Amino acid sequence: MTDASTINHVLRIRRHCTPAIRAIRGVVATAVGLKDVAGTAKPALFVFVDAKLNARWLHADDVVPPILAEPGGLECPTDVIEVGPDMAAAYPPGRLSGANLALRGDLRGGYDQLSAGSQLGFVDASGGRQAGSLATFAYDRQTDELGLITNAHVGEFVGNALAHPESDSHRRIAEVTKLFTLVSSATRFGADHARDREFAKVDAMFATLRGVDVATEITFEVPILVDESVDGTIVSTIVNQPLGARFALDLDDPSCAPLREDVVAVGRTRSFQRGRIECFAYELAYGPHATLVTDYVIAPANPDEYFSDAGDSGKLVVTESDFRPIALLWGGKQMRTDFTQELVDHSFATDIGFVCDLLDVEIAGTPRATQ
Repeated sequence: MTDASTINHVLRIRRHCTPAIRAIRGVVATAVGLKDVAGTAKPALFVFVDAKLNARWLHADDVVPPILAEPGGLECPTDVIEVGPDMAAAYPPGRLSGANLALRGDLRGGYDQLSAGSQLGFVDASGGRQAGSLATFAYDRQTDELGLITNAHVGEFVGNALAHPESDSHRRIAEVTKLFTLVSSATRFGADHARDREFAKVDAMFATLRGVDVATEITFEVPILVDESVDGTIVSTIVNQPLGARFALDLDDPSCAPLREDVVAVGRTRSFQRGRIECFAYELAYGPHATLVTDYVIAPANPDEYFSDAGDSGKLVVTESDFRPIALLWGGKQMRTDFTQELVDHSFATDIGFVCDLLDVEIAGTPRATQ
């Protein structure tokens, strides 16, 4: 047998072993992650269970095998992770610092330019007011028009108008022109990894800017907080940070990037937050009729904080080290996992490269002469 060395390898093993894993009582999901084995981080299949018990108290058929394999000779370790109960709203988000509150105010209309994290609003079909966050600006690869990326559920339908900061009485800035909610697993991961009745959550939308002066009313940089020590006290300052090159996900990369990558994001609710990507291809739900997966699960860097909350839908996730766009955040769930050992909010996100290819757009890093 050969040890799995890439995300792709573990996906192959998962596809083969899915029926056996789903037959185990208590299993609620699987994902690809890294497991520390004898001091080495190895690609593994995370198996999420509602309660992690000593094998002594389980029937033999309900014990997750320590090693899984597929007919081609690949094998990988498993890592059993207790999710615990879904206790929505049981653990409130931590309070924001003064600097983060100031940044949040800027994102909600206090700043004179639109940026990553700016609040977006629209009125849905029932007349309700909705809010989300601007991820980043992008150019349509076919028309060269400049627009913005956010979640599909933030704009809801092609033709809807988005406003900033609110939906009813404030200025309209963009019109929804493209959106995707779900795609097949074959489209997302390739035919080799497709499973019957499996779909990947995308939740991505492109809205073309309307009536916005690109030269004066938007910035392509991301507002972040930078901490420095002043006379022994940590002081946070709002700084506009240029984006780095877009992260390119390679399922055959032996480093298994971006697993365990430290990331940051800015949105209209939780403002600036830090986190870490914990796993890939997480099963949000599965059953006899369909399986739904998402690309990334992100845990907060500080378990006392939320990485995201209601209204942060659509914000851009970037690598903390070099600010490379990596994911489009679309939701989250409170759960307890071995990542954190505590009940915390975990966020879900779609790979930004896949989003760009589906929408047929390219992230705008700097203004261009043609709009």
